[in-house]
Amino acid sequence: GYLPDALRKLPAVLANGWRPDIVTTQTPWEEGSLGWLLARRLGAKFIPQLHFDLFSPDWQREHWLNPWRRKVAGFTLRHADHIRAVSQMQRQKLVEHLRIDPARISVVPVGVNFRAVAGEPDHFKAQIHPILVGRPVVLFVGRFYAPKNLPLWVDVAARIHAVMPEVAFVMAGDGPLMPQIRAQVEQAGLAEGFHLLGSVSHVDLPAIYAAADVFLLTSHYEGFGRVIVEAGLAGVPAVATRCTGPEDIIEEGVSGFLHPPGDAEGLTASTLRLLRDTDLKNAMSRAIRARVE
Repeated sequence: GYLPDALRKLPAVLANGWRPDIVTTQTPWEEGSLGWLLARRLGAKFIPQLHFDLFSPDWQREHWLNPWRRKVAGFTLRHADHIRAVSQMQRQKLVEHLRIDPARISVVPVGVNFRAVAGEPDHFKAQIHPILVGRPVVLFVGRFYAPKNLPLWVDVAARIHAVMPEVAFVMAGDGPLMPQIRAQVEQAGLAEGFHLLGSVSHVDLPAIYAAADVFLLTSHYEGFGRVIVEAGLAGVPAVATRCTGPEDIIEEGVSGFLHPPGDAEGLTASTLRLLRDTDLKNAMSRAIRARVE
């Protein structure tokens, strides 16, 4: 999204005689190829960044341009002076798929600016809705768009509701899939225990996390999974798909549970296990907070 503005400003910047030592780009395709060309032209080092799973088949199917972007990214990443990846699993995949020397890849995770709030969970549940007081809460925070696979999230919620109808579900965020998710919730008969909060300001998020018992992430792919870190700082254990970023953050069976993307049965079983076993949930709460800190 920044590329057109950057192109407009670039001639004036170069006309003033400014020459960079490093050119870095947020993604390795359109602006990545431009960044590589500029770096060569200006005699600068080129360092592209990778913030998501470039090798996910689901991502490649999302847009007709993505297979082309995958090829362009392969070229720019192979020809980079160095690469910034946001997770160890990304680094591993770059080595496996593109045969890039691991010494040329630095892992620099996404920063998180988050301060957990203290207090009784029911206090924060009441702030969302009084009906949540005394009920277990499963939480999602994020954008409502295809990579998050939110139809699966609602499917897992319906499976949980079938055996534990007292569980409530809270989703904070907005995006193009909101109408579809709202309709799916209605069709599944979950409306009474489902709370779609829409966009929530960053300053209000700690109180939302503090109301949760389990964080559920059903993404097709993730570059890092900042929301899992935020949940962990709030002491909320996560059940997530095994999709690059979460694999770095969650220790399977110690600080949360990981399942293959699309595994509705596994995600349901692990979420129910945490909701039913208070000792396990408390142990994982301590473990995930210690790990992310």
